[in-house]
Amino acid sequence: MALTGHPGLDELLDKRRVAGRHELAGVMRTLTDGAGPASAPERAWFEPRLFARLAQGGLTGMAIDQLLFDPDRDAVAITDDAGVAVFPGIGHIATGRPAAECKLRYDAGRRVFTVLGDGGGEYPLEPSAFVPGTRIELAGPVDPVLRRFLDDNVEAPERLEPVAPEVAAGGLARAVELVTVVRPELAAALIESVRSVLVFRHPGAESFAALGMHGMIFINLDENRHGSDAAFLLEHLVHQGGHVLFSEATLARPDFFRVDPDAALADCTPATDRRTVYDLFHGLFTEHVETQVFAAALAAGRVPAADRPAFEAHLAAVSGRHTRDLELLAPHAGTVFTPLGNDVHTQFGQAHEQLRNLATS
Repeated sequence: MALTGHPGLDELLDKRRVAGRHELAGVMRTLTDGAGPASAPERAWFEPRLFARLAQGGLTGMAIDQLLFDPDRDAVAITDDAGVAVFPGIGHIATGRPAAECKLRYDAGRRVFTVLGDGGGEYPLEPSAFVPGTRIELAGPVDPVLRRFLDDNVEAPERLEPVAPEVAAGGLARAVELVTVVRPELAAALIESVRSVLVFRHPGAESFAALGMHGMIFINLDENRHGSDAAFLLEHLVHQGGHVLFSEATLARPDFFRVDPDAALADCTPATDRRTVYDLFHGLFTEHVETQVFAAALAAGRVPAADRPAFEAHLAAVSGRHTRDLELLAPHAGTVFTPLGNDVHTQFGQAHEQLRNLATS
């Protein structure tokens, strides 16, 4: 599988993304210390809440059995304060037992959970929702692990309101479809690596992705924006999903940098930019994939006339940022990057120049 459709970057990054995923799965297996089914496939270890639960101490509001659910085994589940037990990527049940630990047995044919002991009872599964045509979960109930993560990563988290999956599904499906048409390699990588999307409303938060909940992206529909919903959702699917892909591709950070990747840009360059070196490197990748997708969609005539102004405005804005960020590091690339990192930076520049030449031809 190629990553971006740009041969030079694919050669430098895609094998590393695959290797990074294998390494992350191995780390998750080690951190469970034998908990969960030993036969769980590698894909199971990429559940974002499992990553947060294991990689960040204290996020204990869900049992490992919930996060690595095996329908053929009895499972222990922890309910939230409303008595809901969430099984990510599977669904949730309302048990009426708030903040309780329950032992459950699942009947796949009837899609019903039975509580073993403690008064028993049967509870039908409310299945998870997904972006149509993919296995990207549309996060519904905000489970305890996700709630704790949001509390730690969003200012004024009490003002965050999740958007119902059925409201978000259509726009995200169209975004995935468009990426699939114009950059199928990137779409395949996004569908593989992005496991879940939380679409929400918040008066001040930005859309984001974070390694602490690796594999989930967060899109705020209230974020300041101009133009169409189609441009906005495509931008954030590609941008926030791009962060997930690049985190996997650059898991071995020392391979790319001569300096501390967490060093401030101001320590390495004359810039007053508040980002770290690694933040800027991530920015270059997300800018690259956004410009590639938006330019290709416009060139292929895949954008409805009513949406073209928003697509063109976003392409111009992100292209300007990409030019600025490339030029910011260019005089210092030999100091900041290893030969591999410098090659990636060079390929970003060459891909960007190719797009600019096409736009003026």
